Amino acid sequence: MLWFFERAGKHLQCEIRPASEGTGFEVAWIQDGESRLERFETSDEAEKRRREVEEKLIKDGWKRVGRITPPTVKK
Repeated sequence: MLWFFERAGKHLQCEIRPASEGTGFEVAWIQDGESRLERFETSDEAEKRRREVEEKLIKDGWKRVGRITPPTVKK
């Protein structure tokens, strides 16, 4: 599955996919030609991590492309 984010003309892509080596899943974060991989045993763990990072991205002003990002709640 793919997710796309943008902020100030920059683009970030997230992909959850089966691990390229062995078992499990990878969360790939790709920006400006650089990628970072995180590996997890289950797809649920990978999805949990993606949601954690997405929450931080949204707080930092990134927006999901193709959907309305919830407004930031100030505490």
